[in-house]
Amino acid sequence: MPNPLRPSKNAIIYSMVDGEPYVGMPPTKPTTLPVLLYARDSVKEPPMFNMEKVGDCTYVISARDYKTREDRGLLIGSMEGEAQKWCIQYTERNDAYIIAKENDRGVGWVAPTNEEERREDRQILVRQLIVGPSEPPFYPSNQLFRFKYQE
Repeated sequence: MPNPLRPSKNAIIYSMVDGEPYVGMPPTKPTTLPVLLYARDSVKEPPMFNMEKVGDCTYVISARDYKTREDRGLLIGSMEGEAQKWCIQYTERNDAYIIAKENDRGVGWVAPTNEEERREDRQILVRQLIVGPSEPPFYPSNQLFRFKYQE
């Protein structure tokens, strides 16, 4: 497993769609923020997340006191409410991870893929995950994420 997952206060999450954009939240201060894709050349430093391990493969993912959770099919960061727990599972075939709801592992993070969608609305979606019928299973790149850590 070349891309090991671990609890961290300095995790960088990026999507496996074209250009491998970073996942992050805007630097504004309302109580709720969208979790977006950022082209690598659009940010000076990659956004950081806190990965708090709360179970075997279960994590609470937050950034700057904003806890990630689903709201009407979209991934948001919120200062209010309870933190959502995410099951993060390694997919050997893709050398990447899927991030699914702890209580419904068939639903998880999905990066927008349509170029127009990505330009106008780069928000991470929370949708039904597609699994290709193969052994090991195949997942589309917009459902795959990798993690890097800064010490």
